Amino acid sequence: MTENLLEVKNLSVIFKRNNQSPFIAVDNIAFSLKKGEVLGMVGESGSGKSVTALSVLGLLPQGKAEIADNSSIRFNGAELIGAPEQDLRQIRGGQIGFIFQEPMSSLNPLHRVGKQVAENLLMHQKITIKQAKRQTIKLLKLAGIKNPAVRFNAYPHELSGGQRQRVMIAMAIANNPQILIADEPTTALDVTIQEQIINLLLDLKNKFNMSVLFISHDLRLVRKIADNIIVMKNGKIVESGRAEDIFLRPQNDYTKKLISS
Repeated sequence: MTENLLEVKNLSVIFKRNNQSPFIAVDNIAFSLKKGEVLGMVGESGSGKSVTALSVLGLLPQGKAEIADNSSIRFNGAELIGAPEQDLRQIRGGQIGFIFQEPMSSLNPLHRVGKQVAENLLMHQKITIKQAKRQTIKLLKLAGIKNPAVRFNAYPHELSGGQRQRVMIAMAIANNPQILIADEPTTALDVTIQEQIINLLLDLKNKFNMSVLFISHDLRLVRKIADNIIVMKNGKIVESGRAEDIFLRPQNDYTKKLISS
């Protein structure tokens, strides 16, 4: 049996709201991610996809979000919920890479993109600044950035949306992670660039034998990349299975609606 790198069980996430009843953003969900698998997580905005992804890395807003006591998120067999922050910092960007939805808000506008990628390397590896720069240029090239040595010194606003997304991908794969979480990685990109990003992610997944959790509301893209699919609605998983089965023989009415739209 293929090893499960990530196992999520009974995950519930509750958001506290001033003068209102708490909001259940994720409601008792369970799924696993196997080695080398691409798992697609689909659903409309507000379905709980991104909250689930942020829960995995302990990035939920403190004081506002609360994970239910019986919830469990295990990575390589080790429980992440309640793990020391120091341990989580080593996992974030190290063993688990994360591509956020909007690179313009995720990249620091005041720092050159090369420096930002290099910082991720320096945080997780015992290398010199010179070695980090060399490695960063290789990563930018691997992510499809043309003239990577020149682009190393560019600021985020000097790059196109597609180039910024490629910088985010370079940063996410910098430390050869076991899992890559891609949260709506093609948002606001035109169709041609979306195709390029999907193909790049597949190439990198195969090159590094990564597992990928691919989050999107765009089923067209999910169909191109995912082996298995989870369909979420209102914080719950309403259907899951092999990608081919989900698209050819959907069982849930909501899934059928997503596919037909």
